[in-house]
Amino acid sequence: MTASRHSGEAHPSQGPGQVLPPGPARDLVDRFRMLRLRRPLSVRQIAGRAGLSAGYVSEILNGMKAPRSDAAARIAQALGADERAVLEVRRLSEALGELRRFQRRAERALRQEAAAVPQGADPHTAAGPPPTSAPSADGAAGGAGGAGSPPPARDAGHGSSASDLERQARTHAAQVDDLRRPVQAGSQRYAIAGTDGPRRCIAAVAGSLYRSRGADIWVNSENTDMMMARPSEFSISAIIRYWGARRDGSGRIVDDVIADELAERVRHHPSVAPGTALVTGSGALAESHGVRHVIHVASVAGEPAAGFRQVYNIAACVTNVLAQAERVAAADPAVRTVLFPLLGVGTGGGHVRSTVMTMVDTAVHFLADRPRTPLTEVQLLGFNVREWEALTAVLAGDERLVRVTA
Repeated sequence: MTASRHSGEAHPSQGPGQVLPPGPARDLVDRFRMLRLRRPLSVRQIAGRAGLSAGYVSEILNGMKAPRSDAAARIAQALGADERAVLEVRRLSEALGELRRFQRRAERALRQEAAAVPQGADPHTAAGPPPTSAPSADGAAGGAGGAGSPPPARDAGHGSSASDLERQARTHAAQVDDLRRPVQAGSQRYAIAGTDGPRRCIAAVAGSLYRSRGADIWVNSENTDMMMARPSEFSISAIIRYWGARRDGSGRIVDDVIADELAERVRHHPSVAPGTALVTGSGALAESHGVRHVIHVASVAGEPAAGFRQVYNIAACVTNVLAQAERVAAADPAVRTVLFPLLGVGTGGGHVRSTVMTMVDTAVHFLADRPRTPLTEVQLLGFNVREWEALTAVLAGDERLVRVTA
């Protein structure tokens, strides 16, 4: 082993020294790691090409520092990233910066609150007893001090920081809750401009997958083990598994149709490559939702003690699914539409807008390059507010697409 191998620098195939939780920090580190696998440069080489210090680059690559978006883009360019990858890195760095700013504000508020409590005092009572009741209808404040007594004075800085922290906590809780709450059902449809033959469309579909109707094929965002989620979990895989199964009068599964067929397909393979797409029947979904086939695509990968993450090549996932759907449609004249969830943005922690951009771009290219394909429409599901807003914004801003109103 040469001296250069003892520099303390992590090999690009290794992860950072710490296990990062799902989110923009881990996504950004993962993107840089994949770029380094394709172009295995040392930290010093990357720093020289990007015009940055080696120490700063090392901290960014290992997830220890949130980079400025321009610095992240320069590192990506030094690693040979194309325009789309550079844009994704910029977006991830901006999301990471926003998250770090929120964390700093919360920590500062906690420090201010702790400093306002005298040493040795009970932190719950040091600021004085809070008002015991809200103002009455005539505006008088109730409580032990009498109807006309003002509420006890509180330190202005302490009250402000505490209320800011509480407000931020409520906002964060509402955002988390929004992830589980579907938006109101609806759709927007865009035709691909300048193509020969029948009209081909990309559609945004809002709301819950279970309430969706009209797609001949549903896409299941699955892991590389092709092991479907438990029916009680909150995921696309769980929804498809449960509603595709045969159930008794109490709702208990008596025939796990789709999961059993998928397990049989991969019986001799403990795992599949990321992006692999496999077709199964739709079980009870044929009767309840008119779904004729399910295509399972390996869009997330699991890691012991770290959970799942979105695979790196979402474009390959979309292409492989559409190729399988085209073969199914060629054999089954009733198949014309395919419905995708946003791949890998749930438990996989993928960045929503970057995923939408990749999926829309790949679908448009696929349909535009195959004017005679039997597929007529690719639908993308926006389950919650964040997904729906990203979908509609990306579709509306794509110059290759024309809004269809009829």
